[in-house]
Amino acid sequence: MLRDLILSKFKQIVFADEIDPDQSFGLGPLRDYTPWISILKSFDFHRQYILFNSFIEGYFPTEHIEKLHSEIRHNHYPSKKIIWITSNLSAKRSYVNWKNNSQYKHDNPINVIGSFFWLDVLMNGEYADGYTNDFPRSSACIINTEIKDRLFLFLNNKNHAMRDNLFKTIKSFGGLDVSIYSFIEKGIFLDEVDVDNLNNMASWTGWGLENLNQYYENTYFETFCNCDGDEVDGRIFMCDKVVKPLVQGHPFIGLYNPFVLKNLRELGFETFPELFDESYDDVVNINDRFDMVVKEIKRYTDMWNNDKDEVHNIFSQDIILQKRIHNQNWSFNNNIIDDVIDKIGGLYEFS
Repeated sequence: MLRDLILSKFKQIVFADEIDPDQSFGLGPLRDYTPWISILKSFDFHRQYILFNSFIEGYFPTEHIEKLHSEIRHNHYPSKKIIWITSNLSAKRSYVNWKNNSQYKHDNPINVIGSFFWLDVLMNGEYADGYTNDFPRSSACIINTEIKDRLFLFLNNKNHAMRDNLFKTIKSFGGLDVSIYSFIEKGIFLDEVDVDNLNNMASWTGWGLENLNQYYENTYFETFCNCDGDEVDGRIFMCDKVVKPLVQGHPFIGLYNPFVLKNLRELGFETFPELFDESYDDVVNINDRFDMVVKEIKRYTDMWNNDKDEVHNIFSQDIILQKRIHNQNWSFNNNIIDDVIDKIGGLYEFS
């Protein structure tokens, strides 16, 4: 996994959560007792670099960053030896903007790296941990152009306002009737209920990708929601919900942060403007973007109800098939993780 790869290449780097598993830098509000502050006080900066990771969330933790700079200034910590890696691809831009408008604008910066960390689930071989982060290429679903029983796949776990609204809206025009769907916190599960903890995706090896093969192979596209109204911080967060259709070679349209599709293309993946109006990717207002995504899902729902053959022919185009194959192959054979290693290696000399 990425952690092991970093540690193998940079002997002076120490992960903060290896010192204290509860360090929780960048996660949630600051507490009366903040473990990562204690970690800094006892850390040997003469010999090592400390790395904080916020892999599981994509927001910009202003309160934590401000407190970190306060600690750096007060205790004279070497900011160049503090690294923060996050799943927010726009984190460095947000950090620079915050710092330039803060009381710390003239202080030395920390090192900020935004990464599509969730592809770590695909690592295999020497640095795979053999448990949650090992999903070999051979386990991915078989891409085919056979006739499907359902139009789309719609997986939901935790309930929050925007996701709930998307679910109810899709239900209102009959979208659930033509989809395979789940909503764990609403008690709505996939076909096999509680078989080997099937519905708790977080506990599955490789976040459940292999368990979901049958559902990908029997639908034409996937939709999902992984953003909410608090995205006004400009985040670009690409989590496991984005990884799944890429790995499974599935067309997708979803409610995610602005410019996710643009960033995916820059990372070497293909998107599907032949199928969907992807102009929603440039729309910053989340409500407007919501309406545009819903319009496309409803368009295909209506088409499915009128002429399933037309839907099948559209999704069976050769260009769509080639893009699906490319995304699946590129998921396992890309330079994205190498780019993270290069960014760390380029920060300073590790000797």
